[in-house]
Amino acid sequence: MKTRVSNFGNRIYDLDGDGLIVLFTRGDSNRKNYHARLRISGLNGCKRVSTGSSDFREAEGIARKYHSILRGSSIGESSLYTKKFSEVFHLFLKTSINESREGANRSIYALKRYALDFFGRYNMSKITAKEVNDFVIWRRLNYVRLIPSDATIKRELSYLRKVFRYAYKKGFIKMLPDFRFENKGRDLPTLPFFSTDEHNRMQDVILSWIREGRHGWRDRYIFSNLIGLSAFSGLKSVELGQLSYEDFFLRDEILCCNIESRVGYRVVEFDSEAKTYIKNLRNLRTEELGGQPPDNEKILYNVRINRAPLNTSRSLISLLGFAKINIFKNGLKRNVSSFRNLYAYKAIKKGLPDHFIANQLNVSLRTVHDYRMSFANFTKDEINLEENKSKKSNHSQINWREF
Repeated sequence: MKTRVSNFGNRIYDLDGDGLIVLFTRGDSNRKNYHARLRISGLNGCKRVSTGSSDFREAEGIARKYHSILRGSSIGESSLYTKKFSEVFHLFLKTSINESREGANRSIYALKRYALDFFGRYNMSKITAKEVNDFVIWRRLNYVRLIPSDATIKRELSYLRKVFRYAYKKGFIKMLPDFRFENKGRDLPTLPFFSTDEHNRMQDVILSWIREGRHGWRDRYIFSNLIGLSAFSGLKSVELGQLSYEDFFLRDEILCCNIESRVGYRVVEFDSEAKTYIKNLRNLRTEELGGQPPDNEKILYNVRINRAPLNTSRSLISLLGFAKINIFKNGLKRNVSSFRNLYAYKAIKKGLPDHFIANQLNVSLRTVHDYRMSFANFTKDEINLEENKSKKSNHSQINWREF
């Protein structure tokens, strides 16, 4: 045994002379209980514990017992500086996430809502492939609205992997766990869409709905053309909002436009019915300006954008209520993208090539194949393109001066 006196005047006892088990008393301890500082040969860090005894021999026995337990539990570790998942997660949040704000917010929400709830009290070094698989099983039973698909779980595990990579980089863990999990079977996409019959019912009431808007008639008119363009092109409302008049051109008498995306530009074709909606928007601006609008002006130009942007969700709920159409379909809530799914359904029924549909929707060929399989399961909302065609726009009947 080696002993020495600390700077605070208390004696320190190195029981075996190798620094692995050290007993000492703390200057702020009124009861003079012995504390132990424990190290494991070959590992960084140490553990400090209280023996709870002021008797030296009893404290020695307790310290050696703790050391034996620590040695067994630290097999495979690189350090004794271990942290709980919750501690590492909050340290991780303090670092900047190199993603868009929208993507970062989505990942942080998923981590806080599910991963932190499940792994919070786990020691980071004790989380293995088994615990990851347990999390997947738990996640399938714990959700807010919908049962998570394999794709959702895979995405959330990718968020979780970032936390572990951070822990690995900081030295909190020696190796990354296996994040693979057993798929329950690849899910087909859930595509709630508006049937042709529902779309026709909207066309029947669209003029009355716009007029009923009184001072908000312009926003309603813009929205009605937006959903029409989406249903006849497959474009997202965000993509349509980027388009200006100069983006359009004719190719073999077909109206086309250039859409900018992350990977560059792609050319999208519009069905013949979509031309009506473009004309409606241009005629509106011509009437308002007393002349042709600038070529670089957005087709969905909103004069109120600086005060109150167009609320597509509220407009959709209002229109569906006016047309007496339930916003829920097969237990799922529909949104503006449901018109885009209607286009996908029609394009597949027409027999258009997969690569063409993929380009229109800006999705992969694999996703188009999933669409085909998903739509094949629909029976109640079967769209017969020969007998049940969508009605053409009634917007041309509007007299602007009525408003």
